[in-house]
Amino acid sequence: MKEPNAQVAAIGLAGENRVYMASIEQGRSSASRLGLGAVMGDKRVKAIVVRGTKDINIARPDEYMKLCNEVLKYIQVRIEHPVPGVMPILAILVHRKR
Repeated sequence: MKEPNAQVAAIGLAGENRVYMASIEQGRSSASRLGLGAVMGDKRVKAIVVRGTKDINIARPDEYMKLCNEVLKYIQVRIEHPVPGVMPILAILVHRKR
């Protein structure tokens, strides 16, 4: 695409073959629950490429900020009370930041 700021969400062979646990991969994250990759595969969509050029307007900013604050509180609880054997939320980002 010759676009350095583009982001790609793609499926692999599992998605193409509509395996019920197929994921959609994007950068360092994935949609890996409920077989979303199989849904893309069923539609014969192998990848989606996007690049934003404008600001994002949030329809209900107060509600959005409330939800963001709830997520941040949950992350803080998980940091203070880790689940044995489960990587802490955002641990990868925290370690890469340093």
